[in-house]
Amino acid sequence: MQSRLNLFLRILLVLILTLIASSLLASKARMEALGQESNDGSYYLVDGRNFFKNPAAIILLKSFIVTEWGDAANGVQDTNSTPHAEGGFFGSDGDGFNYGIYLGSEVGSHNQEKSTDNSDLLLQDNRLDLFLGGDAGFGWGARLHFSQGQEEAAGVNFERTHSSLGVGLGLLFGDMEGYVNLDTKNESVGATNKGDSWEGDLGVKAGLVYHLTALTIYAQYHSFSYQYLPVGGGGGESSLVEIVGGIGRMVDLSSEARLMFDLAYRQQSDKSPAGKSGQLRVPINFAFEVDLKEWLTVRGSIKQNLYGLAEDTASKSTTYSNTTSVMAGVTLSFNQLKVDGLLGMVGSGGATAQTGMLSGDTLLSRISLSYLF
Repeated sequence: MQSRLNLFLRILLVLILTLIASSLLASKARMEALGQESNDGSYYLVDGRNFFKNPAAIILLKSFIVTEWGDAANGVQDTNSTPHAEGGFFGSDGDGFNYGIYLGSEVGSHNQEKSTDNSDLLLQDNRLDLFLGGDAGFGWGARLHFSQGQEEAAGVNFERTHSSLGVGLGLLFGDMEGYVNLDTKNESVGATNKGDSWEGDLGVKAGLVYHLTALTIYAQYHSFSYQYLPVGGGGGESSLVEIVGGIGRMVDLSSEARLMFDLAYRQQSDKSPAGKSGQLRVPINFAFEVDLKEWLTVRGSIKQNLYGLAEDTASKSTTYSNTTSVMAGVTLSFNQLKVDGLLGMVGSGGATAQTGMLSGDTLLSRISLSYLF
């Protein structure tokens, strides 16, 4: 009985790979244009960004190399107008194992928090992510990331250091998938003074996804805390806990057109030396993707909070306003070479522009270049 179940799961996995392998992409531009999370992908759409959420997703990918264009500094938040440079290579050994190496990712780096606490702290930099996955009757995958750095700045008679380490594990088992990602170390020592320190506790991001015939149901738990301890006092402990749940569905309207829908519940609680705060959002998203030509795919989305409330450290609540967001993007395909970008999302001077006009001076932003082989 067990052998028959393993055979069925293996056949199901092969069928899935056959159906989706030719259309797989791996770009932040595609995820943002479809109203998804650009860093670690989608809960229900297949995309290469998903391997940062579930490392087992690596077995769904063809061999490819991807580059995300950008030059923003590590302390600047990665957005479509201030993108970071990153990218990687993914392949297969032909014996059922998939592997990958990715450079420059800032998923879960918390560099913005460090910069806010003290701009002299060394940030996570030159990060390396290693991936390995395979098929053992079910899909499995693992990820390891690490980074370290040191600096002896001019005029400073001490060394500043940073080191970080994390692991991720994931499974694809029939219609279900599960994953857990652990940030085991994130530490910076030395800033304005030699004894200044910023140290992260164990970070956890774990989730379950169930793919039904009509839709996908998902849930995720995320927690992280850290201590900033400057010489002379001040600082303190900060933490966040986020709970996400939702549903998503993709419908094939034709062989060239796809319609997507998702509805989520997102609750986050934050704690800092200034006090407690939090937010509750119920976003709804509609998206589409159309293959207009063999060389041109167009996509877009519209997203809005059905309900959104933020509570500040003074326990005062405010409803989120102007949450409606429209995004658009394209993929230009030249045989195995693909160029992804957001369409007209950045205006002159790099400012984000969703003004209802195409920006002629910066037609495409969040550029990603991929080659499949």
